[in-house]
Parts: sequence; structure tokens; C-alpha cells
Amino acid sequence: MSGNSRFPREMAEVRRLAGLAPRADLAPRYADSALNMALGDLLYSFSNVFFFGFTQISAERPAAAPDHLFPAIGWRLLAARFSARRAQRQVAALLAARTPYFLLPLQMEHDFQIVS
Repeated sequence: MSGNSRFPREMAEVRRLAGLAPRADLAPRYADSALNMALGDLLYSFSNVFFFGFTQISAERPAAAPDHLFPAIGWRLLAARFSARRAQRQVAALLAARTPYFLLPLQMEHDFQIVS
């Protein structure tokens, strides 16, 4: 937590607030496939490449040429595959060792990845 966080510092207060929280509704709200997301991204990116000259470029909004980004994105996806495999091996080793561990999700106050 940063010094500006409004998150309670006392565990008793955290537990009290947790008791007031409604039960989480874990029903799926959105489903999509990686293929659909990739196709949408490709359509968007290729339209940027082909219609690049029709967009207004300014100092506040510099141009990001997608043709330069594609190789970097491909490299990142390839590296992510190896990182995921390494992470899976580490989790499997942790579970096989049967030692206690803590899972601590981190989220900043302005982060939208975890929504309550």
C-alpha cells in the first residue's frame, strides 16, 4: 500500500468490512475467444496501416506505425509462451511440495483489472 491508500491498516477493520461485503456473483458475464480478439486486433491494426495517411497526426497524438509494432508483438507473444510454461512448472513444484504459501493479488486504487 502506498501512503495515500485509504485501505484500512488494522486487520480487525479489514475483517469487519469484509463481513459487510455482499457475496460475489461469479456468473460469467462475457465470453470471447482468443481467435476473435486476435482477428479484431488485426482488422484494427491493418486498417491503421492502409489508411495511415488519412489520420491526423499532432504533437499531442504522435503516430504509432503498426508495421513496426507487429514484430515486437510477435516476439512478446513467443516469450510469453515460454514464461507461461515456466510459471506452470513453478506452480506444479509448489503444489507437489505441499508447503504453505500465500497468494496476494495486488491492485492499485485506479486499476480496473479487478472489479468489485
